[in-house]
Amino acid sequence: MRVLGLGIDEAYHPWSEKSHGKYTSQELLNHLVDAVIPLEKNMTLPEEAPTTVPELPTLHKVGTFSHLASEMVQETKDEMEQFKIDGRGELKRRGDDGELDLWTERQSTLPPDEKKMKGLEIETSFEYPGEDGVKTLDWYRGTVEGIVNKEKKSYKIRWNKSTLAENDVRVSVHKLTVYHWNPKQIRAGGWREYLIT
Repeated sequence: MRVLGLGIDEAYHPWSEKSHGKYTSQELLNHLVDAVIPLEKNMTLPEEAPTTVPELPTLHKVGTFSHLASEMVQETKDEMEQFKIDGRGELKRRGDDGELDLWTERQSTLPPDEKKMKGLEIETSFEYPGEDGVKTLDWYRGTVEGIVNKEKKSYKIRWNKSTLAENDVRVSVHKLTVYHWNPKQIRAGGWREYLIT
């Protein structure tokens, strides 16, 4: 992930080499602990994944670098930058249109352990009547104050005033089950960690 996903080439380690044979899991773990993790701590991680697109081949130089070749190299760089700008624009458009929820993509696969729930800021989706009586879903933010029923996964939540309507209750009890954790499509009862601070 660090090499392909983040583009940190220094973190690369082969699974095997001719001169060594297959590396054991202990050797790979040692590389992770001794080289990769310290490397991560001392560098700024990229904000976007590396983009690999076809480039001009490296040609042997015969004589001087022509003006035409310089223009082609610059054009390739400009195309790459435009490709990234278009990608960011498309991502934003999909988020604005509701096709994609970037905060859903950034959540952990499993919900937080119940021992870490107290004090956790969460978002929970609720259904409410919108314009013309059409039912609408939206996220409401709150802080978990404690567990009410361990078996039923019921928690006491204090809701953030900025997400409440005038007559909404400030504190309520809700089930936060694994089934409703971080739904890909927003649905009533869905919940996730509030990541924007």
